[in-house]
Amino acid sequence: MKISYSVIMEDFLTIFGQRVREFRRQKGYSQEVLGELVGVSTNTVASWESGNVLLKKRNLEDLCKVLNVSPYDLFARPISKNKIEEGSVLYEILNKVTLLSIEEQKQLLEIVKTFL
Repeated sequence: MKISYSVIMEDFLTIFGQRVREFRRQKGYSQEVLGELVGVSTNTVASWESGNVLLKKRNLEDLCKVLNVSPYDLFARPISKNKIEEGSVLYEILNKVTLLSIEEQKQLLEIVKTFL
């Protein structure tokens, strides 16, 4: 089965939009406040979050700085705990990791990489 470029981009933009919304809400920012901090309009932030448009490199740098995240954090697909068997070791690890800050999660990832 061949997947078209447009399907991949649509999925990519949807994930990006969800992640922007998630991190914005974690910071307690409205779309308007985030827009002001990044230097874009509220409509631009809404377009990012709805997956309608990809941002410019300069906006990405500013957005990451304001939200205190890396570009990877914005574009990575989060692991769904719904697909992991409840009670499994991985399920328990994910429950614990989600309690950590983004910085602590990054530090943990570096530790885990030493075992792989």
